[in-house]
Amino acid sequence: AVLSLQGFAAGTAEDMVAERAAGPEELILHRERIGYLHHAIQALPERLRLVVEGYFFDERPMTEIAAGLSVTESRVSQLRAEALALLRDGLNTYLDPELVPEVDRAGGCVARRREAYYSAIAARSNLRSRLELTTQLGMPAGYTA
Repeated sequence: AVLSLQGFAAGTAEDMVAERAAGPEELILHRERIGYLHHAIQALPERLRLVVEGYFFDERPMTEIAAGLSVTESRVSQLRAEALALLRDGLNTYLDPELVPEVDRAGGCVARRREAYYSAIAARSNLRSRLELTTQLGMPAGYTA
């Protein structure tokens, strides 16, 4: 059916044609978040990075990761939880700062390590380097359909 756009009240024509694809702004933000995530993983301390990469990217079982690190499965689970908390706070520091929890002891050892981690993310990350990790459609760089 052919319809006239002049026959619609304001706002009703737009409601009939729902745009399902992400717009350019949403796509750039998505690509930037992915870039931040990759840089945050690269900035993790080595043992935490090995656990995250082994568990999430390589899909290795915990027993295999534990054997490679010479620790128990329980310890791998603890390291994974620690890494995820550090990643969450590291990403939120740059993407959503109001979600970063207040530090109890601002000058303490843990706070200094966290600040060093946040600085490491910033040092390896700029807009260009974040966007280079994905294609213009938000797929991983080098991905072919």
